[in-house]
Amino acid sequence: MRPGGGYHLMLMNLVAPLREGDSFPMTLTFAERGEIDIRVQVQSASDGSADAGELLHRHRH
Repeated sequence: MRPGGGYHLMLMNLVAPLREGDSFPMTLTFAERGEIDIRVQVQSASDGSADAGELLHRHRH
């Protein structure tokens, strides 16, 4: 994942808010690679190279 809005993951239905500095385990599952366990570090939106408002403005599904 690169700062500034490149590839990203969207977390939905969280049971508690994420706070800057928190970390949590996550398992990524790939068709050809299988499962990879990672640890995710929560950062503020301003830690990336793009402005958070700009990222929201460009966000499309």
